[in-house]
Amino acid sequence: MQTKLAKYTTNSLNEDFGTDLLIQKVDLSFLGTVQLKGIEIRDHHQDTLIFVNRLSTSLLNAKKILDGAVKLKSISLEDAHFHMKTYQGEQEDNLSVFINSFDTDISRDSLRSPFVLETSNIYFNNLNYKLTNANDKKSLKYSASKIGGNLQNFSIIGPNVNANIRGLYFTESNGLQVTNLTTNFRYSLSGMDFKQTTLQTRNSKILGDVFFRYDREDLKDFNNKVKIKATFKNSSFSVLAPKMNYF
Repeated sequence: MQTKLAKYTTNSLNEDFGTDLLIQKVDLSFLGTVQLKGIEIRDHHQDTLIFVNRLSTSLLNAKKILDGAVKLKSISLEDAHFHMKTYQGEQEDNLSVFINSFDTDISRDSLRSPFVLETSNIYFNNLNYKLTNANDKKSLKYSASKIGGNLQNFSIIGPNVNANIRGLYFTESNGLQVTNLTTNFRYSLSGMDFKQTTLQTRNSKILGDVFFRYDREDLKDFNNKVKIKATFKNSSFSVLAPKMNYF
């Protein structure tokens, strides 16, 4: 019954929003806790966008999941992989295509309420991230491994994403070890905000606010059309980090 419920729920979301979400196994308890195993979100080319080995949480309202409104208590993620990829001949990455599928203007049922996912906290351990662009000779643009930390007040409402990132740590592809990334992150179809940002390594500490402004089509030519405004204060920056690329 639990596996059938998972299939019914994911099939409903997939049909309404054109997504491709798979869950291998669901364990439910009478106390409302749920453990999902083998979660896979596939992109528009049927390749893996996000894979989570194990997700543990509690349901606030199980019925609302069937209506596309997922409201959860704290979430714990273990052993996750996140691959943002721009395919050859395309200009939008697979995450942008996925998020845009939740825009009510392009959902299959225009009268349906937007998809909602909300949780108070997401704790994660051993998250691995990779950013690639198959249009470039050097396809790997960035990667980070062994990511841990906490997202507070995380929500996806339609195409809008909000999260207060707290204490993020990881090792990135240039060999730099980030010991703390804290920021209030907001994403919409017209901008991205990184407010009250703290970025720390062993030898550097950067404090500031960063804002990106654009029209949706501007993201196809990010370097030339997206407007960036940033203010920094009380920051110290070391140039001794190994193999760093400055941009």
